[in-house]
Amino acid sequence: MIDLKSWPDNNAFRAAINKTPYYKTIAMELMKLDKKGAVSRIKSGRKHRNPWGTVHGGALASLVDSTSGLSTVPHLKDGETIMTVSLQVEYFAPAVEGDIIARGRMVHRSKRLARAEAVIEDEQKNLIAKGHAVYMIFQNNSGSNL
Repeated sequence: MIDLKSWPDNNAFRAAINKTPYYKTIAMELMKLDKKGAVSRIKSGRKHRNPWGTVHGGALASLVDSTSGLSTVPHLKDGETIMTVSLQVEYFAPAVEGDIIARGRMVHRSKRLARAEAVIEDEQKNLIAKGHAVYMIFQNNSGSNL
């Protein structure tokens, strides 16, 4: 479990996030996190391919959800955590093997909800997808913020 109180120590927080089983499984990495937003990437390869040889849309949706969600972390109060309520992704071009970069930012926060968005580009800065998500903000009693 990851304690959000560690997020200001960006290196420790990134390391903790990047060691989670899901991130390791899909080769996702949190590269940067600050109050302006989050930057993540997937080093896409053979395991990310759909039957047509391009990166599966589910991997890209995970990148949008994770990057958008992490962009809310600097705006959470002690004891708060988030849960995805809705996720919308629009795909513009197929992604192939290589680094796929997402840049996310929180757009709005109220007492109970946060809205964030992310843009995904390939290594050549071609637009691959855009998405946004709404997150429920709640008090976490499990001892972890994520």
